[in-house]
Amino acid sequence: MAIFESVLDDQGHLRKYRLLDYLIVGGKGSRAVDRKGLDLIASKDGWQITLATMEYDSKDAMCCPSISSRAHFFLGFRAGSRLTEIDKKE
Repeated sequence: MAIFESVLDDQGHLRKYRLLDYLIVGGKGSRAVDRKGLDLIASKDGWQITLATMEYDSKDAMCCPSISSRAHFFLGFRAGSRLTEIDKKE
């Protein structure tokens, strides 16, 4: 997942995008991420991001995770904040 910020010129027109941070959030053997299942909420401190995922059961083949789940992430508004997963399952 990559998070970008829009950069505007003096007249308020979009000039470019700036990468704020990125994080690997899924992959074969880790979990599958459904890009349609995204929730984004702005809090007073930053962005709360929730993704719909499919997690692997111990008996699942690498092609087919079977457990429906959600992954939660946070990116603060302060300069230098990093995208981090919260409530991570061990």
